[in-house]
Amino acid sequence: MVMMMALGRAPTLGCTQCAPVAASNPQLFHNLSGLHIARSRQVGGFPSLRCDHVLWSKESRWKRQPAIAASVAGGGSVAVSEMRARPFRILISTGDVMGDMHGAALVRALIDAAGEEKVEIEVYAMGGKRMKDEGAVLIGDNTGLSSIGLLEALPLVIPSIQIQIRTRKFLKSHPPDLVVLIDYPGINIPFGKYAKKHFGCKVVYYIPPNEWLWNTSRTGAIIDSCDAILSVYPAETAYFRKSGGLVIEVGHPLLDRYNPTQTRTQAREALGYGEKDIVILLMPASRAQELRHVWPIIASAARLLLTRILALRNHHHVHFVVPSVLPSGDQIIKQSFEDFDLTGYASVWNGDTQRLMAAADLAITKSGSVNLELALHNVPQVVVYKLDKATAWIARNVFQFAVQYISLVNLILEEQVVPEFIQDDAEPANIANAAFDLLPLSASGRRNTLLNGYSRLLPLLGKPGVVKRTAQYILDFVTTDGECRR
Repeated sequence: MVMMMALGRAPTLGCTQCAPVAASNPQLFHNLSGLHIARSRQVGGFPSLRCDHVLWSKESRWKRQPAIAASVAGGGSVAVSEMRARPFRILISTGDVMGDMHGAALVRALIDAAGEEKVEIEVYAMGGKRMKDEGAVLIGDNTGLSSIGLLEALPLVIPSIQIQIRTRKFLKSHPPDLVVLIDYPGINIPFGKYAKKHFGCKVVYYIPPNEWLWNTSRTGAIIDSCDAILSVYPAETAYFRKSGGLVIEVGHPLLDRYNPTQTRTQAREALGYGEKDIVILLMPASRAQELRHVWPIIASAARLLLTRILALRNHHHVHFVVPSVLPSGDQIIKQSFEDFDLTGYASVWNGDTQRLMAAADLAITKSGSVNLELALHNVPQVVVYKLDKATAWIARNVFQFAVQYISLVNLILEEQVVPEFIQDDAEPANIANAAFDLLPLSASGRRNTLLNGYSRLLPLLGKPGVVKRTAQYILDFVTTDGECRR
């Protein structure tokens, strides 16, 4: 649940570029005779200048000036690069496992796009190992400091402050030209304001908080903290535009992670499962607190579900698989297989989760982006979430937090397509019954109803190529807007 992200997440914490102009396109600049240099800070003054592969809409106000042109003898054109003292600096700020995954994809796309355009960039990151592996300079790893709730955040205060001090010290000697915020609102909203104030840089919010779904109190702060919002849903785009933000709709980056290279049969063969085996994913956690509060409920429900399947005496081979998201929690999960009498039926998976989803019949999962990933793979799911009782009480009674649904599938479609069990309703028996009804061996018809709901959801997520589009927008923004700080 995301009800108290602002309370408990860890602290997290670029100008011109000239691309060559082909001699075959002299008409692009034929109206500029007598103009020797058109600097990028004059953006918007020359609406005829555009990049061959990117044409910005008027509403975006980001005008691409790919080159500085000078008239030459014979009526041709030549590109004259404006010198820079250093590469453009782009800082990406996020703070949990999923944010690190999205950030890593963006790092790779930015480096690729910059290479194609011969633009020098340096990418810094507040996040985790994935972004570092893709080529970012990791200022601080805060993915282990993410939490939901006030009480859960208390042990993280001191390490969070230490990361913040170290990060701000680093940025003073390496001021960014542009900051990209990814989700993580409790830290990223104030950090966006800090970056604008102290470094005079542009700030872009990519994958903004889901204000349009469950909390409008921070909308103004989000818009104030950034210069542009790269939204992932159509309704989100409309919401932030109506609220006065500059919004570009890019689509959901999970579309790029979804790469169905194998059929269900092929995926099962590769993983060693039979065609008639029942493969059930148990997906409890991307945070330590979720492992404490959510996993025991899911494991208990799995035991009840197993008992019911085995009672059919149809000789089904049942496999419960837990994808490894928190390596530090793998041993806890393995030990609990014995505690919940799942030994011989359950295992921890350290491989490609996408392949695992392609082979699965069902998932019992926490709420979050994983709900959309499962929908992309057409895997029916039951959503479970539970917070510490004190945190839940504070959310309901102090912050007046209340939502009709918690899973992203239901929130986006505005109806209950996937069964979800939250807080007091998260009883193992309820979860096991709902899960059984979604299995292929069930005659309830609920599996087909859910899959039909998925078919209505997918068009709302946009089109593939999201990360590449996002990287191009960011690169164009940083290379064309104003003087850079040196």
